[in-house]
Amino acid sequence: MIFKKSTSALSFTILILLISLYAVTIAFAGRSIIKPYVETGYQRDTNFYKSTDDTKTVDTFNAKGGVVLGYTTDKSNVNLDYYFNVLRYNDRDYIAPTQFEADSFDYTEQRASFTSQIQATDRLLLGLDDLFWRTRDPANSDDTNNGTDRFMYDMNRFTPRLTYKLGEKFGLGLKYDNLLLDYKDDAVGQGEDSIENRGTLVLSYYLNSKTFFDLDYQIWAMDYDKQSVDYTSNQVMARINHQFNYIILAAGAGYQSRDFDSPGVDDLDKFVWQLSASGEKPSETGSIPRSSMLITFGSKVNDNGAGNSYYDALRLDVRLTYLFIEKINCTLGGYYQNSDYETSTRKDNRYYISMAADYLITDWLSLGLEGGREDRNSNFAAKDFTNNFIQINAKFNYNLGAK
Repeated sequence: MIFKKSTSALSFTILILLISLYAVTIAFAGRSIIKPYVETGYQRDTNFYKSTDDTKTVDTFNAKGGVVLGYTTDKSNVNLDYYFNVLRYNDRDYIAPTQFEADSFDYTEQRASFTSQIQATDRLLLGLDDLFWRTRDPANSDDTNNGTDRFMYDMNRFTPRLTYKLGEKFGLGLKYDNLLLDYKDDAVGQGEDSIENRGTLVLSYYLNSKTFFDLDYQIWAMDYDKQSVDYTSNQVMARINHQFNYIILAAGAGYQSRDFDSPGVDDLDKFVWQLSASGEKPSETGSIPRSSMLITFGSKVNDNGAGNSYYDALRLDVRLTYLFIEKINCTLGGYYQNSDYETSTRKDNRYYISMAADYLITDWLSLGLEGGREDRNSNFAAKDFTNNFIQINAKFNYNLGAK
């Protein structure tokens, strides 16, 4: 993919230029953060491969090291969060000679997230973000992914953006996203490379300090590297947002059309919608909120459908936290997704739920315990699975450079 390589190189070049620009314009004028962190953990899955019948128990050991770098002034900020995570897998059951051993999936995950913005004028805010991720988790490529594979791939999302105040009541937002997926094994059935180019235009109207409306229009083109059919989508959505004390409620509804580049694949026209509630209440220490919540519920069509596998995804996501006695941070999280496939009669119901508690020994050291369950029920044979897991971890992070 020549276009993919050239686009990736362009993204990297622009990123380096912007970092250099920020270094020149804000040197010695703001507040810095240098926060290294280390994490080690152990997890046991009772159905590591998420198989219907041939369940295998696998232990996972991980060692993560990373650093958060940040610099903030009155009108700008730059942040970089990078980590590498060494993952090693160990079978707990008998493995037949014809089966994969879990350690064949050993790898080092890498993730780098760069965010930056500058208030160029009283009305104009400019920003640039870039996310690189080397992973085996299919859910990282699409928030409604229904896969269970462990193919390793690189993902890079490059996002320049701007917002402009048109007056006291109106605002304009523009954003461009370039999303690259590059699978490490190009064999048949081992994942398919793709490029997504997306433009977003948002018009906002601020009724008052707590309520605003926006109209969101997106157009994006998906270009696959192999047999999947390319497409172009257009989507428009109207939303209302209102704040009640610490809670922000939002509701949106709209329409999406998807036109495929082959007459052999039917175009899609779908009603899309989303409801959400989010917010957090500060604690006395301020480092971790006393409580927080994020709940989203909506319907959309998955974006990345390698193999022309598209479905209506009705999805509910929940994450709730509560800090007890300033020392024990508890988290309840999970999701439910119904996937109704377009090109077959397949329908899946999938849910994931977990409960976790982190004991904050000090401001920079914690011990954690988490347990949960993931389940998929399908009307297609060999698509059901149930996996139970338990995890323990230790985390260290310390801010060396706050000033």
